[in-house]
Amino acid sequence: MTRLRKVLILRLAAALAWLVDRLAGLGTGSLRVSPDVLVVRLDAIGDFLLWSDAACRLADHYHAEGRRVLLLANASWAELAETLGVFDSVWPLDRRRFLFDPRYRFVMIRRLRQAGFALAIQPTFSRELLFGDAIMRIASRRTRIGYAGDLSNMTDAERRRADGWYSHLVPAADEPQMELERNAAFLIGLGISAEPRIGRLPVAAPRPLGHVDDDYFVLFPGASWDAKCWPPDFFAALAERITAATGWHAVLAGASSDRAQAAAVVAAANAPLVNQVGATNLNEFARLLAGARLVISNDTSAVHLAAVVGTPSVCILGGGHFGRFLPYAVVDEDLPRAPYAVYQPMDCYGCNWACRYPRDPGTPFACIKTIGVEQVWTVVRSLLPTPHDPA
Repeated sequence: MTRLRKVLILRLAAALAWLVDRLAGLGTGSLRVSPDVLVVRLDAIGDFLLWSDAACRLADHYHAEGRRVLLLANASWAELAETLGVFDSVWPLDRRRFLFDPRYRFVMIRRLRQAGFALAIQPTFSRELLFGDAIMRIASRRTRIGYAGDLSNMTDAERRRADGWYSHLVPAADEPQMELERNAAFLIGLGISAEPRIGRLPVAAPRPLGHVDDDYFVLFPGASWDAKCWPPDFFAALAERITAATGWHAVLAGASSDRAQAAAVVAAANAPLVNQVGATNLNEFARLLAGARLVISNDTSAVHLAAVVGTPSVCILGGGHFGRFLPYAVVDEDLPRAPYAVYQPMDCYGCNWACRYPRDPGTPFACIKTIGVEQVWTVVRSLLPTPHDPA
């Protein structure tokens, strides 16, 4: 599909979405107002995991006032949100259908409007006009609170337009902040005491791996973009070193879209690998990580999931969003659960992945490619048990 065609399709979907939103709101103005609180969070899995501690504090605050709290969640991670056990209800929203299926959008908007929430809150820093902002526009009859946010997902004109749909916007700090700090700052803006803390996600017993009954470590060689993937032969070399040093089984994990990366690691490795890529849903993946001794991943949600289930992790980190999602900024007592970030500093860090260096298709960004196996191994080795401490 050409870029022009994509732009035209998105513009048509946006125009249709605004029409659907207007129609869905007709005839609902006289309905009752409920004291319930709606929280809207529709971004990616990693964003939710970084927000999970703040989510619990937010829900607890309004429960203390005797109010029910409902979460409107991205369907890709809604089941994980239910495991937190702090929301009275979790409504999943399929982002793709919400944008491209008018009937689905109408039903969702109508349902939210008819619920008559007195208060709606969107704690997302990087807001999106056609998703969270569009829902906030109609979701509450009285009070709508959001984050002043940034322009990562919208133009300045779009933000000015959407700002008018909120009763109150929590100011954003001028200086760059790590996402955990921003989540805490939003709560403080609501009058809720908070610190940058790592959430804790309760999971069931670790998922059994069939014939793998002993200790294992997890490699996550994929990413949402192949340019953010550390080379497969680097992962393979690292797996060989860890296996030789510990005797642990190496397990490859990831989504179905990561199968090509996993196959390349298997082909390059001179060590046995258990390939679980595409074989787990999100809850099963959480259990897999909870049972692991160590997780090594590209810059993906895997390291954030490892943190909330309490498994040590190492992230091979590029510079596109450096400082926002990784490395972690947390209170001292949470540091042992924070992922270890391995990176190669460059003067172009913070480029928002608008890389100025030429790159062949299928190869990583310069800031990722220059991270060597020895550099990662030095960090990994510090996390392995010593010979006199096999546990």
